[in-house]
Parts: sequence; C-alpha cells; structure tokens
Amino acid sequence: MTLSTSDGRLPFREIAKRSAPALVIAIVLVAAASLQGRLTLGVSLYLAMIVVMTVTRALITGGTALPVARSTGDLREAVLIRIVMLGSFVLPAFFIATPFLDFATYGQNFVVLAVGVVFGVAGLWLFWRSHKDLGRLWSVALELREGHMLVT
Repeated sequence: MTLSTSDGRLPFREIAKRSAPALVIAIVLVAAASLQGRLTLGVSLYLAMIVVMTVTRALITGGTALPVARSTGDLREAVLIRIVMLGSFVLPAFFIATPFLDFATYGQNFVVLAVGVVFGVAGLWLFWRSHKDLGRLWSVALELREGHMLVT
C-alpha cells in the first residue's frame, strides 16, 4: 500500500497525522507561555520554526523510509544526537513552559531577534533543501539504505 497520491505527494490526512505531535506540543507551549505572560515574539517565531520543520519533513520524506542496509551508528553518535535534541528542543521547551530558567532571561533586543530570524530562515532553507535532495534516503544518523545512491 502506498501513502502517496498519483503525483507522488502525501495526502493531507497523512501530513496532518505526522505533524500532529509537534503541533500539539507547540500549542501546549503557547498556552503555558501565555498563562505565565512569557509569550514573546521570539518564542512565537521559535515555535513556528519547529512546526515548519515538522511539516517540511512530513511533506518531503513522505511514505516510509527505505530499509537500512548498513548503519555506522555507535554510542558517540547516539550521545551527540541526544545533545543536539537537548539543546534544540528540550531546553527551549523547558524555558518557555517554566520559570526555572528565568535567571538566564534578558530583555529582547531587536537586532538580536533580527539576526536570529535571518539564521533561522537560512536554517529552514538548508533543512528543506537537504530533505528535498535526499527524499526517502534522508536520516538523522549516518545510514546507508537499500538502493542508496549518490545524490548530487
């Protein structure tokens, strides 16, 4: 059974199903930040970027990934991936939802926000481009999939 439509795209229902966890987390974080008076433009932009990343991954890598033929994963790679997750998602969510990291809060500076938006948009473009180029061959870790080919 194929998940994609005749033109190779995923149906809306499948995209929504794959994006739902990120959307629910973003809604919960927005609610928590709003209740505490912590919903700022920077927080809103960060959450929007997370949602865009999730939808991008669902749209482009649609269907199931090809079976892994060879994985080079080891403990070092697993630890590094988890550190990235911690710094990119867990700590920001903890900061948004709770007051425990308020000691690290400083006033919003428009220049810093603008630079962050520029880098965020560049990062989203790179994220989209890598997923677009690799399609179903994309993976978080270094893996060779069945039928793997060089993508240039």
